[in-house]
Amino acid sequence: MVPLATDTQSQTPPDSGLNTSPPSEPGLQETTPAHPTVQEMIVQASIRWGLPPSRMLRIARCESRLGTDPNAYNGRSGHYGVFQFSPRTWAYASVRAGYVGASPLNDYTNIEVAMWLMKNVGPSQWTCK
Repeated sequence: MVPLATDTQSQTPPDSGLNTSPPSEPGLQETTPAHPTVQEMIVQASIRWGLPPSRMLRIARCESRLGTDPNAYNGRSGHYGVFQFSPRTWAYASVRAGYVGASPLNDYTNIEVAMWLMKNVGPSQWTCK
């Protein structure tokens, strides 16, 4: 019978001289990749959906100042998010785009649903075209 190694037996002693972490170059720091900006997400989604990024950026800029307010809400019209969806349009388009129950205040889903809507219905939902 072979004895099982205990946790203390399997650990590398601190003075062993063995470095188990990957080498790093002097002056380089590990960084966490930044989340894409709203503008970057719109450009990426536009390309993926085969839509002109300049047009989708123009609409978002007009509707919500390009999503600079993550909780963009128009109190007069009741529209939400980067592409300013009305509750009725959001209920219709989010389901058909595959985002049942998603919030229009989530930048990613708002952008994806807007791309679906533009691709399948066209620009009629937006004042800004």
